[in-house]
Amino acid sequence: MVDITIREYRQDDYDALMRCAVGLQDYLAKIDPLARMRTAEEFDAVSYVDATLEKVQTGNGVLL
Repeated sequence: MVDITIREYRQDDYDALMRCAVGLQDYLAKIDPLARMRTAEEFDAVSYVDATLEKVQTGNGVLL
């Protein structure tokens, strides 16, 4: 059994969050029948993740 811990985002999670965003985007691009989604190579993960973190912070949200 895998031990899973759910906790709030920390700055040292940034690289893992980036990998998750790129992986998800690449998966979505591959299954998009209309080819509207960007591939991992076309996806600006830094801008996406930074904007998401900013929205969470300014909206008093929490990233788990």
